[in-house]
Amino acid sequence: MVLANNRTITFEEDADIKYDKKGGITAKTGAEQIKVSKEATKETTLNTLIVPKGKRSSLTLADGSKVWVNSGSTLKFPSTFKADKREIWVDGEIYIEVEKNKAR
Repeated sequence: MVLANNRTITFEEDADIKYDKKGGITAKTGAEQIKVSKEATKETTLNTLIVPKGKRSSLTLADGSKVWVNSGSTLKFPSTFKADKREIWVDGEIYIEVEKNKAR
């Protein structure tokens, strides 16, 4: 996973990654757990999740939507969404359960 500040986090096993509403990250892989707090930024920045072949990852976005990312896929997403829209970019295969929000 490549964070917006170019910090790279590598997982040896399949990862379950969760973003909170403030953009903080909790990632679990097997017995390992990683927490990253959101760095203050004025603009919405994109993070990139790259899932290598033979691996899978799941991700909970800041809005509560749950994304399963298949092997060989790349997902770009903001730490937090803008007030008027929710956009992500994908190259490969994902399954997503979008959290309902009538305001967006």
